Amino acid sequence: MVASRRRFGRDLPPSHLHLHLHLVKQIFYGASLKIFSLVDQACLYSSTHPG
Repeated sequence: MVASRRRFGRDLPPSHLHLHLHLVKQIFYGASLKIFSLVDQACLYSSTHPG
């Protein structure tokens, strides 16, 4: 199973690999944006609701 997956990964064309990396970057960027907005909301909430 692992060997076949490794062979499949090696046989992929470079363009597919580039597309995969682009997708991972977009997902990571979206997740970081979401985290930043959540942190921003938490800071705003704690500043408007002291204690």
